[in-house]
Amino acid sequence: MANAGIVQDGAPVLIRAAHLFGLPTQAEEAREVTTSPMDAVGRVRQLHTFGKGSCPRC
Repeated sequence: MANAGIVQDGAPVLIRAAHLFGLPTQAEEAREVTTSPMDAVGRVRQLHTFGKGSCPRC
């Protein structure tokens, strides 16, 4: 998952506080933050086949 851009529970980046963007100056950075998770989902779908109802935490 790390190769696909997915971080695991407990990763330091997940406990960092978020900051507000200074728009419009940081508009490009804000766009990247909103598109990169969906890009990662696409990479994971290419690497792993998820079976219907296979979520262990659901």
